[in-house]
Amino acid sequence: MLRAEWRMDVALEENCYEGSGNLFIVLNNQTFESRHVRVEVLTPNGEPESRDHRFELSACPPPESSVLLSHPTDDDALDWMPRYLERGVVLWIGVAWPRSFNGPARRPSYSPR
Repeated sequence: MLRAEWRMDVALEENCYEGSGNLFIVLNNQTFESRHVRVEVLTPNGEPESRDHRFELSACPPPESSVLLSHPTDDDALDWMPRYLERGVVLWIGVAWPRSFNGPARRPSYSPR
């Protein structure tokens, strides 16, 4: 979290019932300047097969050093989480596959552009 210019967290439900599920993507720009971002979500053999999102992502520079979960006077993780949520983007995308599809959920991969 401290040194990367971007932070992306991705979660796909481990068990998707009735051929559908939810994909969650949280993206944070840890630089000092706002950036235009494009996120393309691909769902092989699913619906939607491709979805493209474009937006401007506000800057959210990371803390200068590691932070404790909770601290009475210093900035801690409980102070930083709202900053990341306010300045980041949360995508909640419904995805679906044919009911005949069966297999383990794999974490989506990404490559910064």
